[in-house]
Amino acid sequence: MLRNYLTITLRRLIRDRGYSLLNILGLTIGMACAILISLYIRDELSFDRHHEKAERIFRVVTDRSARTPGPLAPLIQMQLPEAEQVVRIRATVGAWLFAIQDRRFYERRVYWADQSLFDIFDVPLIRGDPTTALAAPNTIIISETMARKYFEDGDPIGQVIDADNDFFNFTITAVMEDPQDYVHFHPDFYISIATMEERASSGSPFSIDNWHNSNFYTYLLLSSGASPDAVAQKIRASLNEYLSPAIKAAIFADKLTLQPLTDLHLYSNLEHEMELNGDVSLIWMLTAVALFILLIACINFMNLATARSVTRAREIGIRKVVGAQRRQLIGQFLGEAIVFSATSFLLALGSVAVALPVFRAITGYSLAMPSTDFWTLASSVGIVLVVGIVAGSYPAFVLSAFAPTTIFKGGMRAGSSVLRKGLVMMQFTISIILIIGALVVYQQLEYIRTKPPGFEKEHVVVTPNIWGIDRDMLFNRYPQLPGVISITDVNYLPGRSAGRGRLPIFPIRRMDQPESKKLEVLKLSMWGDLVSTLGMTLAAGRNLDFEQDTRWESSSENMFPTPVACLLNEEAVQSMGWTSPLDALDQGVSLAGQELRVIGVVRDFHLKSLHEKIEPMVVMFDVGGIIAIRLAPGDPAGTLATLQEMWKASTPHIPFSYSFLDDDVDRLYRADETLARLIILFAFLAVLTACLGLFGLAALTTQQRTKEIVIRKVLGASIGQVLLLLSKEYTFLVLIANLIAWPVAYSLMSWWLQTFAYHTEISLALFPVTGLLALVIAWLTVSIQIIKSATANPVNSLRYA
Repeated sequence: MLRNYLTITLRRLIRDRGYSLLNILGLTIGMACAILISLYIRDELSFDRHHEKAERIFRVVTDRSARTPGPLAPLIQMQLPEAEQVVRIRATVGAWLFAIQDRRFYERRVYWADQSLFDIFDVPLIRGDPTTALAAPNTIIISETMARKYFEDGDPIGQVIDADNDFFNFTITAVMEDPQDYVHFHPDFYISIATMEERASSGSPFSIDNWHNSNFYTYLLLSSGASPDAVAQKIRASLNEYLSPAIKAAIFADKLTLQPLTDLHLYSNLEHEMELNGDVSLIWMLTAVALFILLIACINFMNLATARSVTRAREIGIRKVVGAQRRQLIGQFLGEAIVFSATSFLLALGSVAVALPVFRAITGYSLAMPSTDFWTLASSVGIVLVVGIVAGSYPAFVLSAFAPTTIFKGGMRAGSSVLRKGLVMMQFTISIILIIGALVVYQQLEYIRTKPPGFEKEHVVVTPNIWGIDRDMLFNRYPQLPGVISITDVNYLPGRSAGRGRLPIFPIRRMDQPESKKLEVLKLSMWGDLVSTLGMTLAAGRNLDFEQDTRWESSSENMFPTPVACLLNEEAVQSMGWTSPLDALDQGVSLAGQELRVIGVVRDFHLKSLHEKIEPMVVMFDVGGIIAIRLAPGDPAGTLATLQEMWKASTPHIPFSYSFLDDDVDRLYRADETLARLIILFAFLAVLTACLGLFGLAALTTQQRTKEIVIRKVLGASIGQVLLLLSKEYTFLVLIANLIAWPVAYSLMSWWLQTFAYHTEISLALFPVTGLLALVIAWLTVSIQIIKSATANPVNSLRYA
């Protein structure tokens, strides 16, 4: 029996090649989309899960920042027995210059870590001893790639690597495997925190015992069965006993919580994240898109199967006459659907293999084809069966219900037209939602590109500021070049940090209101002329001037003068209670106890991405870390070449490495651009798949109304009149689909736009445009079948109708 059903299925697949192709094409597109999306989601969900103890690893964070003070880890280790191990990791801001003889490279993926790193995380070592690799001061671990980069085929163990122009000298104690792709940070170097402890004991400002120094990521390995919430509560209780209320308030100690390691990538978006994390909302959106496209493909199969049900009437009637039971017919039709599903699945795998390089380029992930393990094979069989049963259920139950007497009398109808039309309407509803979503995403990206950021990002060259660089060249000789407008040394620039923010946060208070509540502000430290270099605009007052706004303290051992004045941004002025920028001028403020005079107010500018609100900010003279040079627009390439020559002549041992600020800023929106590409791609595929279903419904309609079409033509109706008559019902279906899709799409995209602190408004013009586009697509699709039938020879049509 099974062999008979399979034979019939293969014969029908070959005989009805056109409709078989449409069935297989629709299911193949749906399955290929679902497989691609599932691969992306699989990788997004796999972050940090390779660690053997991943389920017991947690990160200590505050309500705002991913970083915590250095002394927190020893306190937890001492006070909480539930914490089996504690490790501190510190990320570095900007670039390090590492050197081995004549090999000199800037590196950014440099981290400090305690020796307990190996007790918590899986850090496989190719060479070296994990029990001692980070135990001693001035020791460093390098990745396998870095070992080849600096030593080629030589042995790096025991070699000394210079850092930041001999400011540090580290002995290499181990070589680790390159970090995996799917981790929330990617280290190339681990430096021992014991180095900081040694420098602190010798009077260096590298103290890690300062509770106000919140520059560390603190990870805990909890004992089995320990409750993270209970441990967090105990940490807060210990801090209440150990710290004064003033310190607790300054570091948000009363709001410390624990984050599971496996949740960091998708659920954490705090200040000072190590790298840009993902967003779980994207996972839900793509999951919905995958299910929608699969549903559209299954609906296609239903419509196309029932559209051909008239041609199978005699087969069904004869089978029933000779004794076939309804369950046997249901099994036959479901079997046919499963065969189609299995064929489509194999073709979908081939399509995915071909499309995967393009999809990798879109997402930036090193996605791999599904493996051949048991669970993958079992899930593949499950997908084939589920899609086959869902797609074949309606035609199976409808076709098997035909009565032989009705069939042979010629009164058989091809199922419920209301249900079929409803299914097609559902297809177009989903497609319209996706089209509107794609247009809104594109509109938001255009808003990002065109919204003035509050500064001029073009023609700004950015280079690291390394210890020992020729500052006379930077601040005296560079500005004399005709192609250089201005230069600054600053601690932060847009797009220069992997995470959401690297700026230090300080409490500030108005001097004329000493009892007022302190406001937290971001401190932008700079040297030179930041305002001119970034092309910012003053709302009131004047720019900072080194001679007027700094003074040297005779008793201070500091290498830099003390700032006595500052700039505020408009958000800080408003948050501190002044009614206008002019009211803030010449007012005194206390920044972490340091008295400053407000001499100017800069207009708000986006230091971070448009996902985040502009925060209160103070700009003042202090140590920077990143050099920004604004070039004149005439011949920036020539000026850049001159800068490089002067740099090499002045500091040949420090490479001239640079980027452009506009490129750095654009990188902030890569995730949004990825989302836009994915939504546009899958919206197109959803519309294409829906058109196949509409094509099937048009084929059924023209088949059922062949005689009517011929008679109307004989009586003088034109092709246009026939086309208009038969396309009215599809127009009605698409119009209803629009009325359903519009409010749903508006709600979904309004929710997505709320993830941006600054976003465009959804243009109401998108909805009629999308509706018209859907109508045009529907008309073009059905016109193919209607015109084909309307232009056929009336004699042949009547003979075979």
